[in-house]
Amino acid sequence: SDPTISRVERIKLREEVRELFLHGYTKYMDHAFPHDVLQPGACNGADDWGGIALTLLDTMDTLALMGNAHEFERSVRYCVQHLSFDQDETVSLFETNIRALGGLLRCCWPRTLH
Repeated sequence: SDPTISRVERIKLREEVRELFLHGYTKYMDHAFPHDVLQPGACNGADDWGGIALTLLDTMDTLALMGNAHEFERSVRYCVQHLSFDQDETVSLFETNIRALGGLLRCCWPRTLH
């Protein structure tokens, strides 16, 4: 950590990041879920990545790391009950791997810490 930033300032910045993340996540859940992305101008969802709720997959690990157990468990339940990769879609293999597969793998990591 940066010794020039006080503990109080680090806590303040951490909370600001948490609030900003939750703002974006809540807007996605309210206006775009279960679509892949939120289109902020239209305030609705779009399935640019095969209709796999990509933003949700990409944020699950952050929910866990921030200690938001309720939303993390809700997203896991959604994946178990509804997520399907059995789609006939053309998508970027790189983006799908790092965001979808990576998101699913990363969300397992916090659960192994307990």
